[in-house]
Amino acid sequence: MDVLIVESDSDLAWLWQRHLERQGCTVTRARGQAEAVTVLQTRQVHVIVLDLVLEEGSALAVADFASYRRPEARVVFVTN
Repeated sequence: MDVLIVESDSDLAWLWQRHLERQGCTVTRARGQAEAVTVLQTRQVHVIVLDLVLEEGSALAVADFASYRRPEARVVFVTN
């Protein structure tokens, strides 16, 4: 399963990444909206773990773009 983690806190994103990789997932990380959109344009993604409060950009814009570009992807919203 291909997972995209969109999280501004790199330590937290790394923690989630390591856990998901141990479960057999392939994980890509993005720090903000621009990086996430680039990943969604170029890679297959099944699940998006998306922090609602991003330092760069809007989480809702990422979710909206994902629904257009990768409608099969499931979005899991997380927050502090």
